[in-house]
Formats: sequence, structure tokens, C-alpha cells
Amino acid sequence: MTDADLWGLLSTRRRTHGSDPLLTYISGDERMELSAISTENGAAKVAGALADEFLLGPRARIAVHLPWHWQRSLWIGGIAAIGGECEPFGDPSSADLVVCTSLDAEALAASASCDVVVVSLHPFGLTVPGSVPDGCIDASVVVRMQPDGFAARGCFSTAVPDVGATAERTVVVCSDARNAESWVWALPAPLVTGGSIIMCTDENAAQSIAEQERASRIVVL
Repeated sequence: MTDADLWGLLSTRRRTHGSDPLLTYISGDERMELSAISTENGAAKVAGALADEFLLGPRARIAVHLPWHWQRSLWIGGIAAIGGECEPFGDPSSADLVVCTSLDAEALAASASCDVVVVSLHPFGLTVPGSVPDGCIDASVVVRMQPDGFAARGCFSTAVPDVGATAERTVVVCSDARNAESWVWALPAPLVTGGSIIMCTDENAAQSIAEQERASRIVVL
């Protein structure tokens, strides 16, 4: 277990290896690559929304119901920047904010006593198709308007379990979004080790993806 300032590590990665790939998401024909710069920019927008739109700060409990997707990584980073607590698939009734997709927004909103933010999984983070359920907020409306930079109001540590990550480029296959290790791999592990990951859900495609992306390892969760 390592205690790490994830926002500090992300900022350092942006300064030292800013244009190098940090996160790559591949699903079928969809491929989304985020450098350290673009990852920090996206996480900064999330942090700005959390702090300035929802008035959340250190120890805020944020229930994140997101799949194995690059959006999950950005929300982990943004929550770390404000010193909040990311609660994977956390209880909406006790959270200070719920973050989810449109698939489960209505059910979560029925149990929540806080704002429910609906995240689009569109490759370019566009608005949620159609409309979000009553009482919910489209994440793109409050996130995309935020600045690309964020000044953290403190240095916050996150406990990062050892999941065997290295400084290599690793294909991480996850077919179960609730897998606990997947939350570590999504951002904390590569930041702590200096590595980078390719996120996918199809184990059958992992070898070809590794060859295509020049990854030296495959990890199946």
C-alpha cells in the first residue's frame, strides 16, 4: 500500500512526459488516447465542477458508478484533486454526490439525497443523448465549461494498493466494472509507477491490442 498525492503525480507527469500516452481506451472500433496533458486537463475540469459548482471539498463522499472507461479515470483524478473520497459504486443515500451513466441514473436518483451527475460515454465527451432523468444533471454541462487547470487547495493523499503495476505499457482487460483492482488500475497505479495503460474489456482482443499499441504486458482482472 502506498499513500500518494494523485493530483501531484499527474501534474508531475504532465510536466515531464506531457505528450506521452497515459490512458488509452479501446472498445471495438473506438479508440481514445489521453496523454498526461489531456488527462490532467480533463481531471481539472472535473475538479473545478466538484469544487465550484457542487461546493465539495476534502472528505466529500462521491459515489462513482462508472464502467471501465476513460471517464472513470478522469473522475478519480478530479476527486483526488479536491481531497474527496471516491466510493466505487457507493451508496447513493449517504453520498455527497453521485456520478453515473444514463443506464442507472433513474434508479440511483430515486435513492439519492444529493445531486446526481450523468456522464456521457461518447468518445469526445459530448452531452448525454436525449435528456437526463428529472433531478439529474448532465455532466458535460457543468464540466466542459470549467478551466483546463486546477489549483488544488491542499496536498491530499490517496491509499493506492499494490496491484502489480510497473513502468511498462500494459493492456488491462476488465469485464467486471466492480472489480476492486480495476479502480486502482484506472489511474492511481500507472501514476505511482510511471506506467501507462490500455483499457479494454475483450480478453480475446488483448493480444492483438498489445501488438498494435506496443504494450509489453497484459493483465486480466
